[in-house]
Amino acid sequence: MKKLLLLLVPLVVLGAIGGAVYWKYGRARDPFSNAQKLMDLGDLRGAQLELRNAVRANPNNAAAHFRLGQVAQRLGDPVAAEKELKQARELGFEARLINPTLAQSYMAQGKYKELLRDFSPQGLPVEQATPLLINRALASSSAAATSRPPRPRSTARCRSIRARSTPWSSRASCRT
Repeated sequence: MKKLLLLLVPLVVLGAIGGAVYWKYGRARDPFSNAQKLMDLGDLRGAQLELRNAVRANPNNAAAHFRLGQVAQRLGDPVAAEKELKQARELGFEARLINPTLAQSYMAQGKYKELLRDFSPQGLPVEQATPLLINRALASSSAAATSRPPRPRSTARCRSIRARSTPWSSRASCRT
């Protein structure tokens, strides 16, 4: 009995060590699940690399394109976010999930008119329309502010004030 036990214990230990080594290094890793873990930990750069690998391995993975667009938006790259989100939408990912992030990338790029043209809240439930309406309101006010021509300054008035004032005077209000 002792001989059998001396033979079985090392075999069980070697099997456990072999299984642990296989679990750690031998199994195929899913870049998409690794990216999700990295996103949960706050490592956005690492998640971006994993998602790029997932997209490279399977270019038709709409969920990977969507997550890559989200990560790019959170990293401050709205152009890349727009590209990935549009690709996810073309591959059939749910537009109701894509549209709020895509609208944010339009806002970050200053594409106010395109945002107002491309995104309509009609027919959406309230919880989906709310972020879209907020982005549309911001885009509308920003588009109106950027479309106003600048107010012309009267240079004759500034010249006369400068001529009458001294450098330490409070009347020198026109600056060039």
